[in-house]
Amino acid sequence: MATQTVEFAAAPGQTITARLFAAGSDTVVQTASGVAEATNRDGVYSATFTDAAAGLYKIIATNAGGTLLAQWWVDLTLTTATFQAYEMPISVMQSGLSTFDAAADAVTVGTNGDKTGYSLAVTPPTAAAVADAVWDEATSGHTTDGTYGGRIVRSTNSNVTVQITGSNHIAADVHEFQADVLTSAATDATFVSEVQSGLATSAALAEAKTEIDKIPRQGSTHKHRQISSDGATKSAVVTIEASP
Repeated sequence: MATQTVEFAAAPGQTITARLFAAGSDTVVQTASGVAEATNRDGVYSATFTDAAAGLYKIIATNAGGTLLAQWWVDLTLTTATFQAYEMPISVMQSGLSTFDAAADAVTVGTNGDKTGYSLAVTPPTAAAVADAVWDEATSGHTTDGTYGGRIVRSTNSNVTVQITGSNHIAADVHEFQADVLTSAATDATFVSEVQSGLATSAALAEAKTEIDKIPRQGSTHKHRQISSDGATKSAVVTIEASP
């Protein structure tokens, strides 16, 4: 149930009957169940109605003898609330006013004293333009220690292509080492032996020298023994000479 209280003004100290009429109608919609004058606001009355349909009404106040004391307009809704009566209906007053839709209506500003962050003459950049501006920014301007720009790994030239393997390792062809980087501290303990495995060791060189020393050299003499087909042997001394 909606209890609708209408406040209106009339001569003070009166016993009043208040009735509601629809706009343009001579039929009483409802007579107030009670009308009381405010304690401290002389001439301000409250008329109580119940479940009057929402709409525009004229409230007419008369005294016990039926004499007209006041008539006002009031806009009611079907809710429990206090409504103010006016000489002109609120809905009529509002109908002559322009309304503003904050979501759709444009605003024309005479002078804007704070233009921080505004771009009034330039079209705002698109998402693509912002992305291009970020990725095309010079790295030299973003080297502050502790920042993302200062900590990100960067290349000194445009040869920046590497491959991330399935083990999350960076695969790349090594073109050049810095000086003094392949030290014993920087390599595995097996590094030296693995390199040497493909090279001639001192032991292998000594063995090779022994075999080489067995080869006759120019100017050396050697005893030579020849065995004939009948089993006879003949010895001779042979001197190695250079070929003509």
